[in-house]
Amino acid sequence: MTASNPKRSEHGEDTLSPFGLIWDVMTSPKTLMLNSAILGVLISLGTYIKQGSTEADLLNERSFAATQAIIGLGLHHLSVSWLVWLFALLVTLSVIGLALRHVVLSPLESRRWSGPSVDTFAFSDTRDMDTMRALLQGVFGRVDERNEMLIVRQGYWFEGLCVLSVSVVCLIVGLFLGTTGGMEARMGVAGTGAAQTDNEALTLAVQVLEEGTWIERQLPFSASCAPTALVDPRRGWRCSLTRTLSEGPGAAPKVDTAELALGPSWPDDAFGMTFHVAKEHPLPTLGERIQLVDLASDTERLLFSGPSGRTAKLSDGQSLTAFKGPDGPMVVVTPPEGRPLLLVPAQDKSQAPYLAGEAKIAAVTPWWLTLRASKRPGQPLLWTGLALFLLGVFVLVVPAHRVVLVRTQQGETLVSAWSFNRVNGVSELRQRLSPGDHQGGA
Repeated sequence: MTASNPKRSEHGEDTLSPFGLIWDVMTSPKTLMLNSAILGVLISLGTYIKQGSTEADLLNERSFAATQAIIGLGLHHLSVSWLVWLFALLVTLSVIGLALRHVVLSPLESRRWSGPSVDTFAFSDTRDMDTMRALLQGVFGRVDERNEMLIVRQGYWFEGLCVLSVSVVCLIVGLFLGTTGGMEARMGVAGTGAAQTDNEALTLAVQVLEEGTWIERQLPFSASCAPTALVDPRRGWRCSLTRTLSEGPGAAPKVDTAELALGPSWPDDAFGMTFHVAKEHPLPTLGERIQLVDLASDTERLLFSGPSGRTAKLSDGQSLTAFKGPDGPMVVVTPPEGRPLLLVPAQDKSQAPYLAGEAKIAAVTPWWLTLRASKRPGQPLLWTGLALFLLGVFVLVVPAHRVVLVRTQQGETLVSAWSFNRVNGVSELRQRLSPGDHQGGA
């Protein structure tokens, strides 16, 4: 029923050569299911271990031994982890081996009913084909006849294996395109609450990942970022990108702009690249500085910037004195006439107090962002391959796959059956198909 081993030792028909042993192991469905399960467990660790964490980040959450184990196995960067790639390679080789052995090397007329098995039996019977046909129809309801054989096929292991093979091809091509034509860069940008003018925007000195090494490069970008949530800037950022491209000698440069809405869990696309926030932290050198902005203005103009206790005067004659409070900055507003007022700046944009003249005060903290930009031309193929891979694994693993074959040979009726993905998948069938007075050996 299964395809014969291409390499047999000359010491005997049932003795495998080393190549034949490796061939049988790598083309076994048990090997595919085991490697796929281990690979799935490793990938699922990405939801438990934050990806992209540094050694310092891991040490803050775990012990030294656990941190070294995670770094050694590469579980903090699953995309480059040697362990993940090892089992991904084993799964790929298993799929290729199964496809070669049971699709390419298998005879065309028997591809859909012969294949790998984890449970099998065979016996000879004295009953004729008509009797066996009636028996199979009573048990399964449908029997196919081909080349003087009775075939019962349950499940779609052949189709699942074909889908899995196509998924591997898509993944390999997608990885190749991403490696040869893709780009990954990281750039540092200052994130402030006050809007930056064009001459304040930073020219991005980026690091581009080339052959596993970060190399300094220049990209024709300038950028500025501001928090969309004042109480916790890590809830989101609004970034303005400007790209300047040279149009040739004597021609004015081409300037393109884009607005990005970024956060810790959502990226945004611009200029054919995908941007997301890789890291963010308050600027330590400005930790004692208080910044106040006016949210009532379209540009969120800066009202105050300085250390605690300093006083600044507004254009309408009011003066602001900012102090560091237990839960954030506190502001004393002194109008030209009247008593001073103590105000607490905004904890969010919808909660800021109003001053005379409709000024709306909010306190912001300067942050430093590390943006990551990536260009992956093979990403559609990768997602397609991943979807097909999951579909193929589902088709191969979830439904039970069984084949029963009845044929005549030298005047006897030979009954055989195999199961692709159930260890005891045909044990019950043996009892139902065997004659009461005959229990032939397999």
